Amino acid sequence: MGTLATRLNKLLKEKDINQTEFAEMVGIKQPSMQRILSGETKNPRKIIKMASVLGVDPNWLLYGDRGAINIGGNAENSPITTTTNNFFSSDKLAKDELRSQREKQKTGLEHSTVNNLPIHQGVINDDFHNLFESLVFSDDGLIEIAKLRNTNGISMITMFNDSMQPAINKGDIVLVNTTLDKYSGEGVYLFIMNNEVYVRRLFQSPDGILRAKAMNEDAGSSFDIAENNLVRVTFLGKCIRVIEMKSHDL
Repeated sequence: MGTLATRLNKLLKEKDINQTEFAEMVGIKQPSMQRILSGETKNPRKIIKMASVLGVDPNWLLYGDRGAINIGGNAENSPITTTTNNFFSSDKLAKDELRSQREKQKTGLEHSTVNNLPIHQGVINDDFHNLFESLVFSDDGLIEIAKLRNTNGISMITMFNDSMQPAINKGDIVLVNTTLDKYSGEGVYLFIMNNEVYVRRLFQSPDGILRAKAMNEDAGSSFDIAENNLVRVTFLGKCIRVIEMKSHDL
């Protein structure tokens, strides 16, 4: 006759469904599923859903042969009378649905995740300390904090000096639009010049010279970029948003 755990493990092996997939299909957490499959939990609450996913009689799944309902028998005497598979029509459909859900989640994450901007090797000031590997926003957070609809073409850096105080403080997270790889109007840009990384406000003078303005001259200098020197500039992107990083003990 065996046990619930024995029957579950046999069915999962036959249908090529692993523990992680099964837990997601049923809608329970991994530790709970582990206790069920190991036999520690003998009467799980979601037995009907498990049976639906696997396409079997929940009575048989829980009790073995003694729980199966015979034709002509009295189903009212059975502890479980719902046997219709309303969740998935087959294990293939179940796995297809799971894959579809994962793809949607993956696509959603791609549109709401901001990763660190890789800085070219060989720059002089390459001692960057990233506070995060990446930031994942909710839909509301993306709009409220980042003021964006999606994160396509957006990367981030952790500000590495005080040259742009008070607008950008050292340690702040700066969101960078990397699709803007050349000067495209006044704004704060991230660029490399003479193998050094800069964050500066750029604006163009009437005579065509780019002014690179540091807001804190004590921490970084302002300078001009003549037209013939633009070939020495590599634009990494335009800085579009600052997320201030402040922490304190309570």
